[in-house]
Amino acid sequence: MNQLILLIILPLLGAFLMPVMQRLSTALAYWSGPLILLLTCMLGLNFWPQLAAGPQALAVGGFRPPLGITLYADYIAVLFVLALHLGCLLFWTAWDDGADAVRRRALSLLMVAAGSGMALSGDLFNIYVFYELLAVATYGLVIGSGSAAAYASAIRYLVISAFGAAMILLGIALIYSATGTLNLAQLAQLAPAELDNAQGMAAFILMLVGFGVKAELFAVNSWVPEIYSTAPRRLAALLAGVVSKLALLIILRLLVLLFPYPESYQLLMVLGILGVITGELAAYRSQDVARMLAYSSIAQLGIFFIAFSIPGEAGIIAGLAVALHHMLVKPGLFLLAHRW
Repeated sequence: MNQLILLIILPLLGAFLMPVMQRLSTALAYWSGPLILLLTCMLGLNFWPQLAAGPQALAVGGFRPPLGITLYADYIAVLFVLALHLGCLLFWTAWDDGADAVRRRALSLLMVAAGSGMALSGDLFNIYVFYELLAVATYGLVIGSGSAAAYASAIRYLVISAFGAAMILLGIALIYSATGTLNLAQLAQLAPAELDNAQGMAAFILMLVGFGVKAELFAVNSWVPEIYSTAPRRLAALLAGVVSKLALLIILRLLVLLFPYPESYQLLMVLGILGVITGELAAYRSQDVARMLAYSSIAQLGIFFIAFSIPGEAGIIAGLAVALHHMLVKPGLFLLAHRW
């Protein structure tokens, strides 16, 4: 079970030690990142068979909720974490040229640690903390090209993401005021009695909008074309192919555990349909390949929301099937766009 926390701690530790390693040895700083990611991939694969007995939970430090930090792992969460680590490992060398190589390496590991923590956290507030940490790492990586367009798109992304973070925090406050806990397992038990009301629906809408910024949800996805067209192509591939799926995972957990109500499914369907229509129309009119792929990514994320709006296992399976396909195909298309 301690392997779970190592998937977060190892890349986080590597990110903060990267400048020190650079002073000691350039080769050490360069190879430490890939070695850490290779090790965490091996740890994740080694942990995978343990999930056959069911989802696993770890109370960090032995402190039980609601006081302690809880990590929760199932097949979906571990799969997305492995995809994040493996994707960053495959694209590692693309971010290691230039004077800011150390900063990009450190931010890459920080992004992996934050994304892993976000996927594995069993507590809403810890999910929010890792969400913010992931956003900070992403801002730094996006401006890696140093162009004026990259800075402008990063500032726009920062403003929209800050708005989303505020919505998440407000939604979390509403849930805590109604239930007195933020642990997802406890909330799943309390939700039918405490969250099946107007306050609960307001909390769901707020958090849907907040996490929807990363999940490219209509209408908080205006940052997507600018970021994906100005960021390094391999970074854009990783953001579109993997990082956006982490936000989808959180929304899926909220829907299944806390808000499995008809109004929630209907809202997802409406926003998903709007995302598909606006994304595909914008992609059709786009004259730039990178922007076309960015708009098509918005549309495809809309398909996930439509799939998740189908109650029961059928909707989850359909959404995950599309997510896995998108996770493989979209990065490849972004890499091809780099050569056009």
